[in-house]
Amino acid sequence: MSALHGKSHAAKLPTQVDLIHAHLKEHGKISPLQALRDFGCMRLADVIYKLRGYGHEIETTWRKQKGKKYAVYVYKGLAASPPESAADGRAESA
Repeated sequence: MSALHGKSHAAKLPTQVDLIHAHLKEHGKISPLQALRDFGCMRLADVIYKLRGYGHEIETTWRKQKGKKYAVYVYKGLAASPPESAADGRAESA
């Protein structure tokens, strides 16, 4: 039985969240184009949202190049205390 259709005993592959987290820790920042090129990630904002939910402090800075505006995410480390919503996956109410 192939790994796609049944259980596999192979080691777990890192997720895009794992890969982008490691990149941020090593390089300090990432852009959507870089995430697409290096990791095949088409939804970097979602990965950043998940990392913030796990308690990582990530700053969004905006850049403009050739008339196009895009975000660059800058890793600041673990937050002093993770958001309460991170534990259950729900957004905080206002």
